[in-house]
Amino acid sequence: MKLSILAMSTLLLAGTAQAGPYLVLEAGQARGDFDLNDFKAFNQSVIDAGGTASLDDDDTDTALSLGGGYRLNNHFAVELAYMDLGEYSARSDTQDTVDGFDRERTIEERLELSGLALQAIGRWPINNLALEGSAGLIRLDQDGSARAEGQTFDNSGTVVDSQSTRSSADDSETVPMFGVGVSYQFTDQLQAQVRYRRMMNIDSDLQDEYDLDLFTAGIGFYF
Repeated sequence: MKLSILAMSTLLLAGTAQAGPYLVLEAGQARGDFDLNDFKAFNQSVIDAGGTASLDDDDTDTALSLGGGYRLNNHFAVELAYMDLGEYSARSDTQDTVDGFDRERTIEERLELSGLALQAIGRWPINNLALEGSAGLIRLDQDGSARAEGQTFDNSGTVVDSQSTRSSADDSETVPMFGVGVSYQFTDQLQAQVRYRRMMNIDSDLQDEYDLDLFTAGIGFYF
């Protein structure tokens, strides 16, 4: 019986983390499920008229997060973090012929994302491991830009018309964020974690509503 009690005490102590402040640094990948239907419809209209079209989109980028938090006890913490969520783009290139003139057109949209996130984190310790669940809000800054360029050529290849327009759209909004993760406590001062989070119902002046997925690995320093 004494051995069983001792073993159980050791198990509980192994999963016990100290209450107090901490810093966390994470890096990983963010991916957006952006709506490209307008690009696809435009390209298809060019193809249906006998032209050619291509669409390149980059919906994934490197993400970084730096934050601090306070662990209230072994099961709950609150965390505030700045997140650099990367840059995303979509580009359409088309070529067609109208009334004997060749046309080349490019349409491109770009979106840079960053934000300040506040999360509540619940933990379920199992030895040195802990399962995590999180819920919170992120104040998301969206820096968007768009450009459209076109040239028209005569039969000799000479440019007879050239047009270009650019615009920008910067806005901020607060959206919900939920996540899950796993952490491992090496010592009372050092923890490693892997996390997945989703930011939901993001609205943009350039894009229809979209979600953003964030996958990170990181380390935490406890004081």
